[in-house]
Amino acid sequence: MGDGERTVVDGQTSWRARQDGRTTELNTRTEIALDGDACGWGVAAPGGRGRVERVETESPQVRRFLNRVLGAMERASRPSTVRPVPKPVPKPPTPVPATAPVPCPLCGGEAWPDCEVCDGAGAVTARQAARFLDPHAD
Repeated sequence: MGDGERTVVDGQTSWRARQDGRTTELNTRTEIALDGDACGWGVAAPGGRGRVERVETESPQVRRFLNRVLGAMERASRPSTVRPVPKPVPKPPTPVPATAPVPCPLCGGEAWPDCEVCDGAGAVTARQAARFLDPHAD
C-alpha cells in the first residue's frame, strides 16, 4: 500500500452466509486497511491462529466503498447522545374570577338556613369565600 494517510481496522466478525438453502456460520478475524493509493481486506481464523489471507486493490471505487463502510461502522459503534426528556409539569389551576359563584366555605354548599356566610343560599362569590378563609388577607 502507498505512503498516504493509513487507516487500519481490525477485529472479530461473525457472519451468517445463506446460499441454496444452506446456512453457514463464519467467525473470522478481520483487518481492513486503507490508505491514499490502495486498500486491502485481510481474513484469518479467530484467536490469531493461521495465516492471514489478504485481498488488495488499487481501485478508487473500492476505496470509496470501504471508506463508506468504515464510516458506517464508526457511526454504529458511537453511542448516540441521549437528549433529556422534559418532565411533565402540571398546569397551574385556572384562577377563579372574583365574582364567580363558589360553594360556601362554611356550609360546604349545603345551604344551611342559619349559615352566616351565604345566608342559606349555599353559594357565595369567590371573593367572599377568600375573605372568610383568610380574614387577614385584606
